[in-house]
Amino acid sequence: MFLSLITFFIVLLVLYDIAVTILSHGGAGPITKFWTEKVWQVILYFHYKLNFSIPIKMAGPSFIIGIICVWYTLLYICWCIFLTIGDYSVSGKNDPSVSTLDIIYFVGSTFSNLGIGDYVPNRFPWTIVTTSGAFLVTLLLSLMVSYVIPVLSALVDRRRLITKINLIGETTEDIIKNAWTGGSANELDSEVLSISNQLLKESYRGYVYPILSHFYFQGKGYSLNLNVLNLFDALLVQYYKPSRQGNLAYIKVKFMIRTIEKYTQNSKERSDKVYKSFTYNHEDLFELLKEYKVDFEKNEELIQLLTIREYLLAFSYFEGKNSKHKKVLSKPRECN
Repeated sequence: MFLSLITFFIVLLVLYDIAVTILSHGGAGPITKFWTEKVWQVILYFHYKLNFSIPIKMAGPSFIIGIICVWYTLLYICWCIFLTIGDYSVSGKNDPSVSTLDIIYFVGSTFSNLGIGDYVPNRFPWTIVTTSGAFLVTLLLSLMVSYVIPVLSALVDRRRLITKINLIGETTEDIIKNAWTGGSANELDSEVLSISNQLLKESYRGYVYPILSHFYFQGKGYSLNLNVLNLFDALLVQYYKPSRQGNLAYIKVKFMIRTIEKYTQNSKERSDKVYKSFTYNHEDLFELLKEYKVDFEKNEELIQLLTIREYLLAFSYFEGKNSKHKKVLSKPRECN
């Protein structure tokens, strides 16, 4: 009886995990969140400590397969336990007595809808138990398809957003030069402002589909957070020197900064532990501000802006694009 209750509780927990992960806007369920976070920590260890990048390149697709395999395996084990502890729950076509291995085979054939009738459930309630198991697995596969499609769509949009920022400029200096310097200044303002809408959408998608943070884009410059950081630094130059010729309108600068702040707020839950693990070096930003002869004071407002910057650095580490050095994170010279 106790084993039956424990098994039933596990089934309810799996169903809750499926509902939260696929059907709600609350991110991953407790089971999925637990094992994906632990595995991702191991993958980051291989990537940074051992310089072994194959796991991180395969992580995203592997996690999608892993999520459904974990759910399927847990349901499979639970149904095997249900039928094993029940007396005469299953009977064979030629031999009424069945072994544990026969039940394992029966559950597998039932879940895969490939049963050939050599084993059947014995009357009520085992017919209901068997039918409900087959129904849940079929429903699970259907829901998983509906989950994968928007995830793939979100990945395409993320790549497009990264490319758009990167085309404006691969570094902070390039962004300032291409968008807000010389005779062509302000020609790209509409493109820059369009990034704000895409960035907000990206942050909410990252919250609803946490698995997105486990997809690694190969190639130089394909880091969302480091590209956003470059844009953020370019905006800070204009924020602290509004009189600079060619600047984006000041109210639009503030709007873009607030948008990036909102992005970090929506995304920071998944990286809070990483954020607290490091100290941060902002010397590159201070040198940039001095280069553009920007006057600034280290006051509370600057601390808030630097906190936004620190979260972007933490996110870049979390996505596998910013290696740590002596527990200090700073912006790399290039987006790896």
